[in-house]
Amino acid sequence: MRVRDALGPLFADEDFEHERFAGMFAALGRPALSPGLLAMVTVLQFLHNLSDREAVVAMADRISWKYALGLDVAETGFDASVLAEFRARLAEPGRADALLDTVLDKLKAAGLVRAGGRARTDSTHVLAAVRSLGRVEMLGESVRAALEEIARVAPERVVPLLAPGWEERYGRKVETSRLIGRGRGKATMEELAGRFGADGSLLLETLKADPTAGWVLRLPQVRLLAQVWEQHFERSEGGGWVLKAVTDLPPAAELPISPYDPDARYAVKRASGWEGGKVHLTESCDEDLPHLVTDVATSAATVQDSAQTTDIQERLLARGLGPGVHVMDAGYPTAANLIAAAGHGITLIAPVTVSSGRGAKTGTFSPASSRSTGTPGAPAARARR
Repeated sequence: MRVRDALGPLFADEDFEHERFAGMFAALGRPALSPGLLAMVTVLQFLHNLSDREAVVAMADRISWKYALGLDVAETGFDASVLAEFRARLAEPGRADALLDTVLDKLKAAGLVRAGGRARTDSTHVLAAVRSLGRVEMLGESVRAALEEIARVAPERVVPLLAPGWEERYGRKVETSRLIGRGRGKATMEELAGRFGADGSLLLETLKADPTAGWVLRLPQVRLLAQVWEQHFERSEGGGWVLKAVTDLPPAAELPISPYDPDARYAVKRASGWEGGKVHLTESCDEDLPHLVTDVATSAATVQDSAQTTDIQERLLARGLGPGVHVMDAGYPTAANLIAAAGHGITLIAPVTVSSGRGAKTGTFSPASSRSTGTPGAPAARARR
């Protein structure tokens, strides 16, 4: 409400006539709702942790929402499905950044953010909205996800693909506790992994042998199944399927951890592990101005923070908000990033991890390099103009 009092509406319909927002208005159905209104409802929905239906009810019932959104008191809202459709349009590449740019332009015009000031950046984890799976459960669930996708897209094809025992293994979510040591088909973890390997391989081979099933092999879950099988399984001497040794697996950056979120990865930072992704948040932190978010960057959980440093600064410069001083944590500075920051006229301030001796890794800062930056003792790197 205070933002609206000071700045007026953050979005107007005219803002969405720019080519960056092509397609943001719904093309079908009743007269399109304003993307600006839907964007603000989406923000409020996230802040209050509401479902789509609850958000629409809040917009119709809460006077504070009506005021913030500039709605008439008699406004009754819209169908909840509109929000899901809007998020799908907003998820197109570049549109979320364009929306942030629109807000920042108005904040700059109001004098609430400025170039040459002080900014800070840090990252935090984003948890994937998926069940945490063990390695064998992940393999079994990959088979189940592929079968479910085929059944959903072409139900007439899935029945001929099924083999005896598959209903027990894939009829509901895969849990090793349910499938190991119970009933006539009880198995050890190793045997269960072998069964999953044989089942997934049979499914893929059957589809490849069918000249009319080429399009089925291109379905996302089926392609993921083929990728996962290549990563995790190998043929035994007896012709069966066995798990590869952990040391023979690809890097964590290439290993899906759930068939339902192929981009999610497992990562560890400061002894804390999580499954999902990572978000880098940059905010202005001048003492005489409000602290406002000026950049948001998402990446895979396994991507190092240092890979984002220069990209973040270049986006800030493109928005006309290049900082004079940029404060970051120890994960962001590298020699190349310090040089790039100095080239942009940015003073980068961050602690630097010093390594020396036989265990030092290539590319880390040595005591000699810390002295060259003028930061002996507890080092902090500064790239000056």
